[in-house]
Amino acid sequence: MLVVSRHQEDSLQTSTYFKNCLIPIFYILFEVPYAESQPMVPPHSQAIHALMQYPYETILSVWRSQIEWLDSLYKNLEEETDVVANTFMDMLDKSVHALIPSGNPDEDGHMDHQQIDATLSPLLLVIRTLAEGSLPLRERWAVRMLPSEEDRLQPVNQGHSLSAYLIKLMTSTMLPQTQAAVCETYFILCDEDANNFTKQVGYGNAIGYLVNKGIPVELPNDEQQQADENINPITGQYISAEDAGPSLADMTDEEKEREAEKLFVLFERLKKTGVVDVENPITKAKREGKFEHIQDNDHDSDSD
Repeated sequence: MLVVSRHQEDSLQTSTYFKNCLIPIFYILFEVPYAESQPMVPPHSQAIHALMQYPYETILSVWRSQIEWLDSLYKNLEEETDVVANTFMDMLDKSVHALIPSGNPDEDGHMDHQQIDATLSPLLLVIRTLAEGSLPLRERWAVRMLPSEEDRLQPVNQGHSLSAYLIKLMTSTMLPQTQAAVCETYFILCDEDANNFTKQVGYGNAIGYLVNKGIPVELPNDEQQQADENINPITGQYISAEDAGPSLADMTDEEKEREAEKLFVLFERLKKTGVVDVENPITKAKREGKFEHIQDNDHDSDSD
């Protein structure tokens, strides 16, 4: 697995020995124009695969040593952040949309999933490494990769924006390497804060990663609930933009029962994750006799 192999104990020693190989990698990524239709092809894909093997400290050391060349790229540290951030984001945006035009690889049986997985995951892992080491890059990429206000007008994994495509990949089964790399990257962009992570991408998209990593999620306190009350915690969508669907008064008894069953199943699944401990509201309603009370009211109304 790519994500695992990059954390071997001897990686720093090996990368230091081969650090001079980074110089031509930098030149390829920042001097050689990439293919506009799909940037992740040779030589850029090869450069990304090589760069993926190096830790941030080694990358930064060699990068800063190229003083004369860097003077031709930017004039100050702010411009440096712009150059690096924009280069990698442009590559990612174009590659994702070119390789997964529908935005949903799990529903497209004509894709070469293995090839796409091997192409996108290294680029995401490089972005993850750089974001973890550099706060300015992390902040810049958070703006580009996390859902915007406009993105939250619908569930954050829907639409054609870069964030929507990436969040959709967080639950992909056909691109396992990319799925893991996206989750790792987003967790870093959220400062490795599980609560911020779920807030940004939606609980439904984040829970799989958190459970697999054994990362607990604290229930929000009253202040957090008030601050986030306009965002659906499961989908990440603004509640005000949601389609409310049929009201309870307009639903038949059969429809009410189906919705109650769906809610019961969802809460039972949530409890089994062990991440949060909540009482199933359907069980609570039955214990308190609210179902019987509703049925009695419906019966009385029918009698009238």
